[in-house]
Amino acid sequence: MDSPQSEIINPLPPILCNNPRQKVDPEKISLRKICKEKNEVPQTLETGVKVKPNEPVPLYPLDINCLPDHLCLEVDEEAVICKLRLQNPGDRTIYIKCCGFWDEAGRLGASWWCYPHTRFRLAPGLTCLLYIKATPKVDPPIPYANVSLQLASAHLRDDFVAIYMIPIFVKFSQYVAPCLMAEG
Repeated sequence: MDSPQSEIINPLPPILCNNPRQKVDPEKISLRKICKEKNEVPQTLETGVKVKPNEPVPLYPLDINCLPDHLCLEVDEEAVICKLRLQNPGDRTIYIKCCGFWDEAGRLGASWWCYPHTRFRLAPGLTCLLYIKATPKVDPPIPYANVSLQLASAHLRDDFVAIYMIPIFVKFSQYVAPCLMAEG
């Protein structure tokens, strides 16, 4: 009855041990002992941890310099026009397109317009101007707004590979706070 074919073959060893080493507590490790072995002086620990992720580095990175790096506008009764200077510090031609504004809260107090609308070319080392116009509405419901202008850029006919956001802080001077208590 006991033939070799009737036995069940077990591929696993009879005893399994997950970790045969003893656990070492962090309190038992001495940094001085480790530094003496390496002949190094222990340095002070930094508060922030700087970890550089393993990301691919592009051959031709896209970079844009903006002047100013943020805009502060006070929208009164008349339209406000701002200039934003863009520069290409790289060594390849890039194309930039204005993709509009990020936050819709700014549209409550003013209507926005950006020129040029279409994609434009920015040669290496050259600058161009981007015009932003804010036309106030009659009674804005908010006193302040934070808006971001989105710019997309790419090399030649590539899809847009970089998006930049330029913050715009807006104060609406025509805002009138609502009366909370009725006089009677």
